[in-house]
Amino acid sequence: MQIIRVVYNCNTGEAKPRLTKDYHELPDTMQMDCLNDAIYDLEAIRKELHDKMYPKNEVKNDEFN
Repeated sequence: MQIIRVVYNCNTGEAKPRLTKDYHELPDTMQMDCLNDAIYDLEAIRKELHDKMYPKNEVKNDEFN
């Protein structure tokens, strides 16, 4: 079942979650569990992309130059 969709608005450049009817029909404890799972997975995806975009060996610190 799909409980959360992420919708990107090209005009504003923002992505927002949209909770489905199925989500709202779940008990509160399951809603919280689903949100926690989704946040954990999204943070892992974000970290992976961040590390790809900004590799540690390419970070320069002008303070020591």
